[in-house]
Amino acid sequence: MQLQKVWTNKNKKFIGKTFKEIAEEKNMDPWTCWFDIICEEKGYARWLNMYTDDLDDMYNEEFEYQLKLPYGCIESDGPLQSPRGVTVTSADPRAYGTFPLVLGEYVRKRNVISWEEAIKKMTYNSAQIMGLSDRGKIEEGLWADIVIFDPNTIEHKATFRNTLELSQGINHDVYPKGIINVIVNGQIAVEKGMLRGTKSGKVLRNNK
Repeated sequence: MQLQKVWTNKNKKFIGKTFKEIAEEKNMDPWTCWFDIICEEKGYARWLNMYTDDLDDMYNEEFEYQLKLPYGCIESDGPLQSPRGVTVTSADPRAYGTFPLVLGEYVRKRNVISWEEAIKKMTYNSAQIMGLSDRGKIEEGLWADIVIFDPNTIEHKATFRNTLELSQGINHDVYPKGIINVIVNGQIAVEKGMLRGTKSGKVLRNNK
């Protein structure tokens, strides 16, 4: 587990480090270290659970079963943030590469599910569960939220290692490859991989 956010100055020096690394510095076992920090932060701490010892490999065999479930969704609760600037105190690979990871690793490389199944679980299934009846599919009269990508090159670049290093001040390009254009509510927000400054997004509310 990597410590990502704390509130006290006492523990800010540990941000970006794993609890194993922190425990070694504090000369204690990792679980005692974890409980101590949680108590010192009065519960207001955030950490990232890493499912592998290989910080560069984002593949997880257990995800294959979950991806094959017909009623499943592909989503992320990773916080969105820029990898640049003085405000970056923690970083999570989910913030930069969740969907390209599925498309590049599990669809193109491993053929776990088809392109159509993956995209449906990213869009229509999620919209249905959230009660968004006017999104999640391409149809006349609905909002046009569309991502145009190259299926031959789409892939994630954010890993546990380089996002951990972002929080330590090491510069990395963690944005995914292969995304060409992004259309938000019918307006082009990303064109040829570059942001256009379009502000066409809106807060989505359950409209069932």
